[in-house]
Amino acid sequence: MEKQKIAGLSLIEWKEKYPLLKKLIKTDEVFWLNPNYGSNQGISILQAEHVKAAEERLERFAQYIVHAFPETKPTNGIIESPLVEIPSMKKSIEESYMTDISGKLLLKCDSHLPISGSIKARGGIYEVLKRAEEIAMEHGGLKQSDNYEILASDKFKESFSHYSIAVGSTGNLGLSIVAVEEGRKEASLDPNCHFIDDENSKDLMLGYATAATRLKNQLKGMSIPVDEDHPLFVYLPCGVGGGPGGITYGLKLALEDDVHCFFAEPTHSPCMLLGLATELHDKVSVQDFGIDNKTEADGLAVGRSSELVSSMMTSILSGCYTIQDKRLFDLLRELAETEGYYLEPSALAGVYGPVQLFSSEEGKQYLKDQKLQEKMKQSTHIIWATGGSMVPKVMMEEYLTKS
Repeated sequence: MEKQKIAGLSLIEWKEKYPLLKKLIKTDEVFWLNPNYGSNQGISILQAEHVKAAEERLERFAQYIVHAFPETKPTNGIIESPLVEIPSMKKSIEESYMTDISGKLLLKCDSHLPISGSIKARGGIYEVLKRAEEIAMEHGGLKQSDNYEILASDKFKESFSHYSIAVGSTGNLGLSIVAVEEGRKEASLDPNCHFIDDENSKDLMLGYATAATRLKNQLKGMSIPVDEDHPLFVYLPCGVGGGPGGITYGLKLALEDDVHCFFAEPTHSPCMLLGLATELHDKVSVQDFGIDNKTEADGLAVGRSSELVSSMMTSILSGCYTIQDKRLFDLLRELAETEGYYLEPSALAGVYGPVQLFSSEEGKQYLKDQKLQEKMKQSTHIIWATGGSMVPKVMMEEYLTKS
């Protein structure tokens, strides 16, 4: 392994160039600060007007969503999750980790999103709706001014029956990376089949990005300011990167320098951190460096990051950190006991972020570099809970007893 060449360099040379790799390869927990943060490097094929158009599309579909999914009636057909303060959990982790977390600690409950019970309800459903709108306008005469509830009529059902959608997801111990590649090939053979690409879809990212304006409004409704003197920190579990990448992009558009986003990955699957730190992005996998990509946080078990997301995060992501599986289960129990929220293991990765920010040398350095030390008492920290409400009871009981 030491002699094997990776992008032209031996493993020894990589370790000398990026000392952090030594810890990553040993699957130690690390907290990495992005040296390119704020540098305007990287590319972005998304623009503010694209996100705005996505927001408007979801609003047009609201009446149809209420009709098709009555559980969305309380939010008038907008698929959105609660934002709640978790003071008991804050106190508990402060005691567990013997550190003070200044400011408020909140949970963004995408674990309880309607329809899917996970963050996937944002990007995936948006891309399906966008494709449906294209078909309905081209073959059914749908206009943007129409009440989209008519899409449930037999006329449009007949139009839709000639089309199909294929989906490949990149979680589940990374095995479905192969499925994504094969699915992409098969879908390309059928002109009426639309493939939702978990790795490189612009529309998927736009669906996730719409969460930002909604979050901004939720914070405003809770009288929680976000500005230069009241910084916001957001901690997002990361697999291939589409969900956290889209949300981060939207947040930076909406809140600019007042928001600081960090990705969380399992110690055995740090693909985004590895791609960004080496600047090889999707051209390198964790397996290239001898990391096995085996974790019980199956939604995050991804060995290679999305090229689209990794390149877009180059200058807007504050950093990444890794977390051990055992810690995920400890935090799962802690949240259930203190606040009554039952999440899947992957969704707990974000909880470790504030702990690392306030207790690690790297976290303290970030606050110093960004001149935030004197503002942290007025800060807000959001843990993005990515899934869990639809986990079968028997499986959740297993999670709660796992160590």
